[in-house]
Amino acid sequence: MRHTRESTLSYLKENNFPKVFIDLFEENSTPECFDILFSRPEELYLCSEEEQVGIIPKEYQPLWDDGNFGAIFCAIPDSNEIAKVYVEGGETKYESYNHFAAIALVRVWELEWDNLMNSFAQALEVDGRQKILSFIETNHEVMDYKDFELALKDYVAILNEENA
Repeated sequence: MRHTRESTLSYLKENNFPKVFIDLFEENSTPECFDILFSRPEELYLCSEEEQVGIIPKEYQPLWDDGNFGAIFCAIPDSNEIAKVYVEGGETKYESYNHFAAIALVRVWELEWDNLMNSFAQALEVDGRQKILSFIETNHEVMDYKDFELALKDYVAILNEENA
């Protein structure tokens, strides 16, 4: 099946993704600078079905891109995982939407968008957002980045279990 803007929007709605991503597809307003980190993967929609499979695995459901079509975030069927599929090859997997969203907040923090941090956290509908923001502020600069990412993944998994 060829992915379209409409099929992605339908998937986002059916699977209760945060309103901010639905707004992105419906061209409603999103938080300031949101489109720098996330946008509709319009280039993907221009591709034939065969070309799309060359960019993302056939079974993946595209969600949004990284703001410049360097990577497409996809839902992985029959799991809670989200994959960041790089257009040039390779991918990074997030164990859950909250893991993805926590890493997105790290990116906002690294860009020093302090005035936007709370609006991004709220728009991304991150479970335990205040705890995650505190974790980022407390640990980001005192840990090696790889260790920090692993610790954040573990922390989000604990929060997910607490909220289950």
